[in-house]
Amino acid sequence: MTAYIVATTTVQDPAVMTEYHRLIAGVLPRYQGSVVLSKTVKETLEGDLPGEERIAVLSFPDEALARAYINSPEYQAGKRARQGGATMVMRLLVD
Repeated sequence: MTAYIVATTTVQDPAVMTEYHRLIAGVLPRYQGSVVLSKTVKETLEGDLPGEERIAVLSFPDEALARAYINSPEYQAGKRARQGGATMVMRLLVD
């Protein structure tokens, strides 16, 4: 069953996010993942946000590969580098 990771990110320091993206570049295909969507929110139609928010949706053939991606040493290094530069919430959805 297809699995999706939905990440919402509020960026405090764009330079930190640049380093995060550099560190995780190339990791996604190793886990058969693909980017379905990666956009900055244009307008909040309902509710309040603390600042600019970005949303990314990643797709994987199954839940095991999605979890392997998140738990990979490469992704974890990017996650550590991101600390203090962005607030991220990640969700797992499975068809």
